[in-house]
Amino acid sequence: MLLVQLHRTRWAGRALLWLRLSPIVDALDHLLARSRKQLGRFVPQGEAPVRYP
Repeated sequence: MLLVQLHRTRWAGRALLWLRLSPIVDALDHLLARSRKQLGRFVPQGEAPVRYP
């Protein structure tokens, strides 16, 4: 699970694994990935942020 690998979300990932909720997170991720086109309307128009100046 990716949340366990990232430092800032490690506690949440471990809690989800301990509570055995990772299948629910995977299903939510799958749902959001399928509806990416509809979620694009929440992103404001304009320049993309610069990641590494």
